[in-house]
Amino acid sequence: MFEKTGEQKRRFAILCLLYAGFISLGMTDAVLGVAWPGMRLDFGLPLGAAGILVGVTKIGGIISCLVYGYFGGRWHVGRIMLAFSLILAVEFFGYAASPWWPLVVVLTIPAGFGIGAVVSAMSAYAAKYCSSRDMALVNCVWGVGVTCSTVMMTSMLRSGYSWRTGYAVIAALLALVSAAFFAALGAWRGRACVAGGLEPGNARVSAGASRRIVFPGLVKYRRVFAANCVYSVAYSGVELAPGLWGTTFMLDVTGASIETAGFTVSLYWASLTAGRAIAGALASRVSDVRVLRGGVVTAFLGIAIFTVTRNSLAVLGAFVLIGLGLGPLFPLMLHDIPRRVGDGASPRMIGVMMGANYLGAAVLPALMGFAASRSSILVMGPMMAFFIAVVAASHEFSAFNALYKRVRPPAK
Repeated sequence: MFEKTGEQKRRFAILCLLYAGFISLGMTDAVLGVAWPGMRLDFGLPLGAAGILVGVTKIGGIISCLVYGYFGGRWHVGRIMLAFSLILAVEFFGYAASPWWPLVVVLTIPAGFGIGAVVSAMSAYAAKYCSSRDMALVNCVWGVGVTCSTVMMTSMLRSGYSWRTGYAVIAALLALVSAAFFAALGAWRGRACVAGGLEPGNARVSAGASRRIVFPGLVKYRRVFAANCVYSVAYSGVELAPGLWGTTFMLDVTGASIETAGFTVSLYWASLTAGRAIAGALASRVSDVRVLRGGVVTAFLGIAIFTVTRNSLAVLGAFVLIGLGLGPLFPLMLHDIPRRVGDGASPRMIGVMMGANYLGAAVLPALMGFAASRSSILVMGPMMAFFIAVVAASHEFSAFNALYKRVRPPAK
């Protein structure tokens, strides 16, 4: 009835490694927003220069996602995770020590490629071998990493340390994670974790299956395909905006202290994590579409409050609403894809949506920073409102066409 104790331990070890990988990924995604005010002063940069780092990272991610989609089945998942954590540790140590802005940009290039590869590898492995419950938890632990990194950076700044010290501390943690990944490489051999127990397998995603993930098959669902791509692009813009530009908004508009600004951004990421946890709890009782619509309404309400207020406490409350609303939007959209286009086309659809998400993350934050440099950071609210409106419209268009194309029951 029960599997061998050794195999249960191996399954548990692999799950812990996946969680550690997604936490590490989260630690790199949001800390720039807290550190940026100090970084741009040290390097003498305009406000929108942060978009360069975000753009370089996301463009590298797009390329590596596409490369992994074709060749990644041959790559050892554990080794990809080890290489990713080492690259990020070097990047953050380089940030802490670099006296020149161009060197910071150069250090970001390999990190972008590493992030795209590890997201593809961990997601493919988890989707194939892990239960749905564990897949839901992955979305939450990513938020844990985001929240912890912003809290750590804020604590460093509040204690009088430089942003460089904060990056050095996070880099040291990533180095420890790398050591753990190296020590646990053996766990990826032999058997793999699957829903309900353990079955023979290995840590490599099938190369043949990987190569079959191509665009043919999506033509039948071209309207849903187009709507979902637009959805992914717009969602990335509205999700990243509070994390990247929230600290600057709080400092420049509300006159808040760096501690309050950093805490507000950290609370935004914590709220986004909580939103995903709540959505997971509701999944068995409420349909994905209803949760998605509720999330859009909640996020829009928060954005409306954020747009009209200049009070730091009101902005904090607005960020909480935005985070709670946005939390379920992307994971539940991915979860609903098989129901919209069928199991056969869903892997291709999800792969393209991930690429579109990276594309939006590469372009929209930089566009928002450019607009803020040309006018003021106050453009943040209207632009976020526009992005969430596009998210709502593209979701409804996708849902309508998916229902329209639903397979009819056979005639009696």
